[in-house]
Amino acid sequence: MISVFDSLYLMTTAIKGSLYILVWAVLVLCVVEMSIACLLQASVEKFLREQQGPPYAVEEVYRYFGSFARSMLTMFELTLGNWMPPT
Repeated sequence: MISVFDSLYLMTTAIKGSLYILVWAVLVLCVVEMSIACLLQASVEKFLREQQGPPYAVEEVYRYFGSFARSMLTMFELTLGNWMPPT
């Protein structure tokens, strides 16, 4: 009877062992995404402040990269493969 649960025990210990690596991978991914989101927001700031293009272009850039939260959401969607119009 105990040999039936050997594979279950093996799977649960493997998941427990890889949880530490998963947490670090998610943390590194978030830090990289935040850094790139800040970089992108800083690079389009002049374009948004001076409104150097047509109004629809400025509005679209603001929609995707206008604030840190918008830039972070855009980076999150680009990272996970949800290719949206900014690409």
